[in-house]
Amino acid sequence: MESNASARPKARRIALLAIDRLDLDALCYALNVCPRMDARLDILTNLPSEEADRVVIGARGRGDTPWRVIRIGGEWGDEVFRYARNASGLLFLASSASDEKALRLRNSYGPDGMPPGISWVMVESSG
Repeated sequence: MESNASARPKARRIALLAIDRLDLDALCYALNVCPRMDARLDILTNLPSEEADRVVIGARGRGDTPWRVIRIGGEWGDEVFRYARNASGLLFLASSASDEKALRLRNSYGPDGMPPGISWVMVESSG
């Protein structure tokens, strides 16, 4: 039996940018959207993977959304946009409106900074 890789659907992804801290409202937003869009969650962060995993496990409760933590380093702005250009199946990028570094990054690249068809959603905190 021959496999046809092009017939296999690509994984759909939602990326959450959490540079220095993982905002619970933004994380819950992304975790709630993923099942509705049949997507996986990629978390782009400077945080240690163990810390990010612990926050995700606590927030997702009984949900089963697959996620992965992608560490971004010193040149995180370049890494975020490289990720957005190269991530197969990326639906949109989200970040907390209270994440000043993410907001600065978004504003520095302007509306045309993201690849065509990729939106950047800013999530307001409820509290």
